[in-house]
Parts: sequence; C-alpha cells; structure tokens
Amino acid sequence: MDVCKDLISTHGAPVCVVAEFQEKGRGRGKNLWHNVDEGFYGTFGFERRKESYDGFSVFLGYEILKSLNLTPDQALLKWPNDLILSKSGKKFCGILIEIWNDFILVGVGLNLKSEKTFGSLFDVGINLSREGALDILLNAVNEAFTKYSSHDFILPTQEIWQYDYFQGRWITTTDSIYRDQKLLPVGLSESGALLCLNHLGVIVEVISATEIRLCD
Repeated sequence: MDVCKDLISTHGAPVCVVAEFQEKGRGRGKNLWHNVDEGFYGTFGFERRKESYDGFSVFLGYEILKSLNLTPDQALLKWPNDLILSKSGKKFCGILIEIWNDFILVGVGLNLKSEKTFGSLFDVGINLSREGALDILLNAVNEAFTKYSSHDFILPTQEIWQYDYFQGRWITTTDSIYRDQKLLPVGLSESGALLCLNHLGVIVEVISATEIRLCD
C-alpha cells in the first residue's frame, strides 16, 4: 500500500500495484498477511466518489467469490473481509480497505497455491496463475468499486448472506458495546453491518471494525 500511495501522489488514480512477494504484508488491525507458495498480492487505488465505504469490503468479497465462480459449498465470506474454504475453514483471501486523503486503497491477498497451513484456490480445483488472478481481480475490484460508488447503490444483503460463514453460529465480539455477549448473526444491514440477535432477542448491529470469535 505504501508504493500505491507514492504512485498516487505522483500520478493520481486509478492505480494498480502488484507484487510477487511481500516483505510487509498487512492484514486487518495488527494482523500480518503471510506469503505462501504462490499468491497474488495487489493494491488498487481509486479516487473516492462518496463519503462512506463502510460496507465495501463485504461487497468486494462477494464480488470476488462470484468472479471466481465459487459456490457456498466451496467458499464462504467470513465477515467482514476474509474468504475461507467451506470444508476446512482455512483462509485463502484477505481484503484490506484503507481511506487515505481523497482516495480509497484496496488491498487483496489471494492464495493460489499453499502449504497445508493456509487455504488456496488450488484446494478447490482452481489452478490460476498470477497473471490470470490479476485479470480476474482487476475486473472484479473495478466493477465492485464502480457499483458501490454509485449514489443509488443498494447492498445485495440477501445474496451476500448466502455466503456468510457466521450465519447460524453463536459469536462473541470485541465491540465495546457488546463485548463478551453471545450473539447470533441473522443478516446484514444496508451499510454492511452484521445484524445479530442478543440474549434478549433484540437485533443489534455489529460494525465492521469489530473482531469476531465463534463461541466454544
């Protein structure tokens, strides 16, 4: 993302930066993104077209799943920004959104092939080169950004929810309001927040800046 910022400062946006290897791969919060046997590591930079992009990572994850022709039986969206293999639960794709000045930076790490520790597209029978991944993701990210930036855009919550890993699973959250409460995810709001039932049967919203854990 640092290289993308430098390019935007010099040339403006849109910008796409792709690396074969990352020395400082970042995930959400303080998490790291680890290199695998073969992966795609890219950052896409766009000029912001509206104020809020709160639900963009959820929508982009959904768009990437569709662009790869993956069904819920193969891969799921782990709200708000990870893609995981349905059977093993292993992460194979991460999305990082950063608002920087008047721009939005979209980082995508996609495992093409990996050792057993991490999931990859190869695990679901997709043998994709970095060049092939770039072609697919360039179209997916650009199309998702264009759609989401439209002022009449409505998040397709029902369609996205079909892929959500947390549906039907009790969770806890690090959100300061609902910390350590048991919550049952039931859907998504139009802004991309996670809608959950609390112990009183009341629907509450968990925002995208929250870390989610499954209950034991």
